[in-house]
Amino acid sequence: MTFADSLRHVGLGIMVCAAAIVPALTMGRRAAVSPLRVGDVAPQPCLSDWLQGIPIDFDAPHGVTVLVFWGTYCPPCRDAMPVLSRAQERYAKDGVRVVCVGHESREKTAAYLGRFSPPLRQSFALDSGWITSRLYLEGLDVFGIPLAVVVAPDGTIAWHGDPLDEGLIAAIQGSLDSSSARKLQIRLR
Repeated sequence: MTFADSLRHVGLGIMVCAAAIVPALTMGRRAAVSPLRVGDVAPQPCLSDWLQGIPIDFDAPHGVTVLVFWGTYCPPCRDAMPVLSRAQERYAKDGVRVVCVGHESREKTAAYLGRFSPPLRQSFALDSGWITSRLYLEGLDVFGIPLAVVVAPDGTIAWHGDPLDEGLIAAIQGSLDSSSARKLQIRLR
């Protein structure tokens, strides 16, 4: 056996070991999430259950959508719910949809929603596998909730941040204004 043959055998042995070890090392790890920025196309939500409202589809024509990632255990999230309900009521005529995305059980979320009188106006959906939550939270490099993401009518991310931040209403209004301006330009052509 020549030196070159020995190197080939060693190389083959290393590749066989790597083929066995790499899957074991990555077992249980999730695939990396693509980074997201304002202006990027928003990922299509994959939500398991809707408690209130109708499912959203970013591939179909839509108005401004506000996704809010939240939990019943989170005091700032709970504080945001009435504010988001008022925003939904105020902008519904303009085609704005506020969708609160949670990951807790249907029963726990429904019990929480049942406490409100009058009922909250925004939509509520469950993300039981954290698929959508992970795409947005990790993609936007955010490590806590609540998180609001404004998706413009063209399907791009217009803004993200705390739902109690004044920037949320400004982003909704700005997305509506730019959408109206675009429609006007199309009509003038």
